[in-house]
Amino acid sequence: MNKIKKLLSLPESFCLLITIVLFIVIQLRSGQFFTSNNITDLLASYTVPGIMAMGSLIVFISGGLDISFPALCSLGGFITLTVFKDFTGSVIIPFLFCSLVCGLLGMFNGVIIAKFRFAPLIVTLATEALFWGILHGILRAREISVLPACFEKLQDSVIWVATNPETGISSQLPGVFLIFVGVVILSSLLLRKTVYGRKLFAVGGNPSAAENVGINVFWIRVSAYIISGITAGIACLCRSMIIGNYHPNALYGYEYNVISMVVLGGCSLSGGRGSVIGTIFGVILIQTMNLSLTLMNVPTYWQKFCTGVIMIIGISYSAYRTMKSSQTLSGVMNKTDDKVKEVK
Repeated sequence: MNKIKKLLSLPESFCLLITIVLFIVIQLRSGQFFTSNNITDLLASYTVPGIMAMGSLIVFISGGLDISFPALCSLGGFITLTVFKDFTGSVIIPFLFCSLVCGLLGMFNGVIIAKFRFAPLIVTLATEALFWGILHGILRAREISVLPACFEKLQDSVIWVATNPETGISSQLPGVFLIFVGVVILSSLLLRKTVYGRKLFAVGGNPSAAENVGINVFWIRVSAYIISGITAGIACLCRSMIIGNYHPNALYGYEYNVISMVVLGGCSLSGGRGSVIGTIFGVILIQTMNLSLTLMNVPTYWQKFCTGVIMIIGISYSAYRTMKSSQTLSGVMNKTDDKVKEVK
């Protein structure tokens, strides 16, 4: 019983429970949810939002917020695909180039926010408009229907093919899914096993205290936005390879879903708390719900309604847990003060 209570007290527990309930409901409704081809389609759909969510998680933990990453990576992706349109070398080169461009754009966000202490929401809202303006107004971005030759090998790679024996429908898990797995592993190691990860949590939890113990708060905050930019750029190229083309407006409004995933995964809006496993649960929940509702021909506005309801419940649950923890801590401190007075 104590183990169950301990499990339910975790920030990720709400998201996990809702995900399990969602799986059961969809299976009862369709009877095809746990088929091999559907699971394969779901895994493939987690790739792009999952990579973006890792970057957003790091920004949230640092105490920041970034809503500009769809515009940022759309700009970086277009520049990369344009520069390397005739390139036939290793696919690693354009990935590194896109990471550099998007990392610099992310640094632009981070420096403004950390240097001038402006509100992250206002800054990234402004830079989002700036990036979209550059993409469409200055660069005259257009759809790229044929990707550079250097992407062909990775684009055509398949991890496995699953076929539903009842319907005969086959689904493929693209090779870029391994990039998502790699980003998740690296993010987990970064947050849990490195000094940088501990500093990130410290800055997000209490920046003043972090600065007093010698942590470079400015650099930690800027680096979080750089990482967010890099992951967004990688996600943009992965999406282009999955779809087989690039469209400048394909990721417009994507920040809503990604932020929902991170918040539902137990990440604190005020910083200092969050986990990779919780964010993965958030990605699975939101993406599975959206994909399943689409397959059931549910209108888009009802999908947004369902996401909004789940977010409200999730945030309320998180606030309730925080309040209970504060009350418990306050009670312990009061008892300690009483004992100290008795001793005196």
